[in-house]
Amino acid sequence: MRARSDRTNVALSAEPQANVLLLTLTDWMRIDAGVGYRLIGGTSLLDDRLRGVSGTIAVQFGGGRYPAATHREGSAQSGSSRS
Repeated sequence: MRARSDRTNVALSAEPQANVLLLTLTDWMRIDAGVGYRLIGGTSLLDDRLRGVSGTIAVQFGGGRYPAATHREGSAQSGSSRS
């Protein structure tokens, strides 16, 4: 009979990142970019390959404008109907 070893491999990853809005194409589409640093722990096989500076470019869809920015004085937004 052979003893069974229940060893668990644990790897830790953390990637703090800062993003900047580069370009607003429309009210519902934006492009932003970010830079960060990926930290890897608990593994010696991939540590030097995965650890280091990272960058992102993202396209965001949706969201529109905030309601306060589209509200105009004198507009009927309170739910009362006009006839």
